[in-house]
Amino acid sequence: MGGLFAVRSWKVKLVTVRYSPGTERLTAALMVPRSLVWAAAQIRAFTLILSSASDLTVSIAMIVATAAVIICTVFGGMLADAVTDVVQGFVLVAGLTTLLVAVVNVHGDWGTFTAAVRERLTTSPAAAEGGCNGGILSSLET
Repeated sequence: MGGLFAVRSWKVKLVTVRYSPGTERLTAALMVPRSLVWAAAQIRAFTLILSSASDLTVSIAMIVATAAVIICTVFGGMLADAVTDVVQGFVLVAGLTTLLVAVVNVHGDWGTFTAAVRERLTTSPAAAEGGCNGGILSSLET
């Protein structure tokens, strides 16, 4: 499907105007597998959300998620796909911000929260057993 969208870009020669045809082929060879893995990860994540938020089995949720992505891309084109990614990014940021506020509220205030995080990061089970000199942040402290 990506080949259908890429034909127009190939005709314009966006990459070969500045770089060689070999660079164009190398770029495509590196980007295609990455794009496939990214798309698969997104569909898998969508599947897990659908199956956990509804009574759908994982198999049926995978079919629904894949169909939704294909329909969005076919009828809306790549612009719809890009808009979906932007909306998803905003939803992700809003969700993580909400989660941060909720976790800080559980600890009482920002100072208590950061102290708890620092304590957790500077101590580890190995440090308690004498196996090392602290956790992740111990090497950063002076």
